[in-house]
Amino acid sequence: MKKNIFIIIESAKRELDCRILLSLKLIRNNFNVVIGHKGSLYQIIDKFNPGIIFFKSLGPMNNDIIKKLKEKNFKLVACDEELLASTNINSYLDFRIEKTNYKKLDLMFAVGEYDGVAIAKKFGESEKVKQVGNLRLDILREPIRAIYKNEIEEIKSLYGDYFLLATQFGRVNAQNKNNDFMIDSVFSLIVDGHKADSEIVRTYKSVFNYQRENLEKTIEFIKEFSKIFPEKKLLIKPHPNEKKGFWEHFIHKNNFKNIQLIDDKKFTTNAIILAAKCVISCNSTLLLEAHLLDQKCINYLPIKKDEKIEKDILIQASKTIRNFGDLIDQLKKFNEFSVDTDKDKMKKYIANYNDKKFSTDLILENINNLNIILFNSLYKNKSEILKIVFFSFKVKLKTLLKQIIKYEGFTRYQKQMKKLQAHKIGDYMNKHNFNKRVYILNNQINGGKVVIKELVPNVYKLSSE
Repeated sequence: MKKNIFIIIESAKRELDCRILLSLKLIRNNFNVVIGHKGSLYQIIDKFNPGIIFFKSLGPMNNDIIKKLKEKNFKLVACDEELLASTNINSYLDFRIEKTNYKKLDLMFAVGEYDGVAIAKKFGESEKVKQVGNLRLDILREPIRAIYKNEIEEIKSLYGDYFLLATQFGRVNAQNKNNDFMIDSVFSLIVDGHKADSEIVRTYKSVFNYQRENLEKTIEFIKEFSKIFPEKKLLIKPHPNEKKGFWEHFIHKNNFKNIQLIDDKKFTTNAIILAAKCVISCNSTLLLEAHLLDQKCINYLPIKKDEKIEKDILIQASKTIRNFGDLIDQLKKFNEFSVDTDKDKMKKYIANYNDKKFSTDLILENINNLNIILFNSLYKNKSEILKIVFFSFKVKLKTLLKQIIKYEGFTRYQKQMKKLQAHKIGDYMNKHNFNKRVYILNNQINGGKVVIKELVPNVYKLSSE
């Protein structure tokens, strides 16, 4: 008899590896694991015996599914790593967590004291908030990061030595904006019912203006880099929420010879960071990832200091440079590099910073303390297995027909949703790539036998037998 757990993936590129790592540890602790993209998993969730469901976001769009699963005796846990990146934790909590959903949770996993204390203060029930570190950061630690070795070699063979500029302008250069009804994220909040003078709208407005000014300065830096360092290469990696077309157009119009976009569809972000000589960004959590990967990283903030927007954790994790001249000087002597990181502050943000214990291990400890029913089977009965098989066949047939007729959706909104889906999931969760990631990670942790079964497209069962 085993316990069941269902792990939701929202953005495969950012979340898949770390949640596979958690899954591999769970199957060694008497769990059946189902891991999959939330849209696909939700369509078959009622075919299974109850267990734990592992959420990420708890916003109002999850109200119905959370209510339904609670009524069916599922244990609900959540881990929202995005809270670590917030500029104003209290207004961000309003945006990310619906109070009624929080009340139904059995456990809320916080990254550290920064978000954990804020969650408990705002929503109460502090006993359910557990500070466990950040799942995504587990992948950056030794020995797990060795999974990127082959990717790093391929990147270096394609691009050679390079500086990496990772942009963070998802508000002002938003790629998921639907031009039929959207102006920008600020007005979207107002349309959704937030008052223009509310804290969250004022915060978004400040971030929008801050990003705009920094984008102007970043463009100036790129132009000057091309002139000052003609023999050096600068690769641009736009934030996932940005329009790449803006950067492609900018590079083309200026006919740069030593500046180009890196193919971040082909390569993981962590491998791109590890292959770089130095990472430059502006108030982006990618700097934290670079720091934890022991890479040189610069937080370029060339406009007026704004402590309400600038993230202290990134100030601690990187070398902050506030004017163009100092940035150029540092790049000329990038081997002479030092960062004064306050480890006590970092520990407040990330509970297991510099600890031997992984976040996955801390989560597993807490999950094992839940009172969970054990079942002989993952499924309610044999007929439910047949229903899943039929549903999988129907989805695959529908996908094939769409490919044959080159269906893209009838409206701009449908096309936008398809584009967003491709952006969040892409090919990361097709059968070949998913199996590959599982086996690479399992070998790295010497995990023993693992059995993978595709239930429906983008949803898999993992077990140890």
